[in-house]
Amino acid sequence: MNKSRRLQREQRKQVLLQQIQLQRKSLSEYGQRWLTITRSYDQSWQTLLSFRPYFALGSGILLFYGIRHPKKLYRWSLRLLGMWKLINTARMIINRR
Repeated sequence: MNKSRRLQREQRKQVLLQQIQLQRKSLSEYGQRWLTITRSYDQSWQTLLSFRPYFALGSGILLFYGIRHPKKLYRWSLRLLGMWKLINTARMIINRR
């Protein structure tokens, strides 16, 4: 009785090890697929992070300018927003064709 029990345990262990191996294989495949899909986002994020010191410097300069000339800063921000909207509208029109 003891030997048959041990044999059953060994068989069950082998089945479980095979299941674990299949799960690891599928997890690895899904991981590679995920990395392939998100590669462009990661590259864009890394590019954005590379400009971080320049953004910090520019925002500091903009802050000092805004404190000294708030009306000019407001006008320039409206112009910038208008140009941004114009560019997005032009893109939408071009992409529609």
